[in-house]
Amino acid sequence: MGRAYLGLKAGGRERFLRLLARELGPDRPAIGVWRQAADDIGFQRAETRLERALVAPRQRVLTQFNDLPDSVKFLAYLRAELLSLTATDATPQALDRDLKALLASWLDSGFLNLRCMTWDLPAVQLEKLTQYEAVHEFRSWADLKNRLDSDRRCFAFFPPGRPDEPLIFVEFALVEGMAADVHTLLDEGASAVDPESADTAIFYSIYNTQQGPAGLSFGSFLIERVVDDLARALPAIKTFAALSPPPGFRSWLDGRIRVGESDLVKPSDAKALVVLSGEETLSLALSPPRSSRLAP
Repeated sequence: MGRAYLGLKAGGRERFLRLLARELGPDRPAIGVWRQAADDIGFQRAETRLERALVAPRQRVLTQFNDLPDSVKFLAYLRAELLSLTATDATPQALDRDLKALLASWLDSGFLNLRCMTWDLPAVQLEKLTQYEAVHEFRSWADLKNRLDSDRRCFAFFPPGRPDEPLIFVEFALVEGMAADVHTLLDEGASAVDPESADTAIFYSIYNTQQGPAGLSFGSFLIERVVDDLARALPAIKTFAALSPPPGFRSWLDGRIRVGESDLVKPSDAKALVVLSGEETLSLALSPPRSSRLAP
């Protein structure tokens, strides 16, 4: 069935997904039977039927893919195509929930393999790093080698039996003290830090290789696994940090500046924010009041 789906054109794939969503859903009449039960025996029978009915036939179809070597890749691809439909139509959303739950169950069961990417891996696996990196693009093979040096780490989740199909990567650096910016971490000319003397791990890049896992906690789960493994391997590492600001930080900062909290940023940074935002009203809010701790 998977091969048949992949052989369809765009219109055929959309009809296939809508068929799964519409025709293979839960048994809704079973809900009415449960409501009409008149006694305890009737309720017990209705509950048994209801439990079976709420498991949509499409769920039984999808879980059968677990036994195939390419199951994770295929179902992630299936959900990626489905997401384009759910953005404009509510009909396939129930199917999306089923796929999302199935993908999430692999995290709970330890279905995915955690692997540390090193420079001595086959070229086909290293090329995946350069192909999918979307945060800090690799400039050259020398750049890639630098990010896999002794004081750098890159971990990835792989489906079982598929060492060339990563689902998500995370990159971090082992340093002494906190890092101020990512440019220092990516400097190919910088001397490597002895991992045994490092006390901090700075996470600077994480990215999915496919759209299918969108909305799942793959990234959080990967970081938790990496932190646990790193704490055991290098007990001197006591601090774990990320250079990326938390989601919503920019909108929060803009709001605070607009209400007059101009001492949150330096004057030079304030001017940069005005340029980036393109808002003249923001420049007025950025002008520090007389009582500000900032120099004029």
